[in-house]
Amino acid sequence: MSNPPRPRSARILIVEDELILATTLKEILESLGYTVTGIAASFEATLDQVAQDRPDLALIDVRLPGLRDGIDAATILSETFQIPVLYLTGQADRDTLKRVYQSRPSVYLRKPVSREELAVAIALVLRLNE
Repeated sequence: MSNPPRPRSARILIVEDELILATTLKEILESLGYTVTGIAASFEATLDQVAQDRPDLALIDVRLPGLRDGIDAATILSETFQIPVLYLTGQADRDTLKRVYQSRPSVYLRKPVSREELAVAIALVLRLNE
């Protein structure tokens, strides 16, 4: 499958507390031609990263350590900064899905996700938010 077209120099923030997965995602995104603005492993680190270098898109895991999770971070990124959010998570219970839906994400993907699925989802989100 060929890679979908992507906006020039799109910048993506990874919000993921599992270092191995975050590193793998970074490698995939860079191989697709995207710039990774940073990797954040908590709610607070996410807001710090956005303050330092505002991305065009955030890939966010629902489950993060601490009192505030990825859904809280996604809500702020979306509502305050108008940054589109792509959830990439293994969480699919009813309560989580309800909170995800209320946060108005651009896309919700379940782990594990293939490189191709990720590429298509990112291209669609970025295209819709041009």
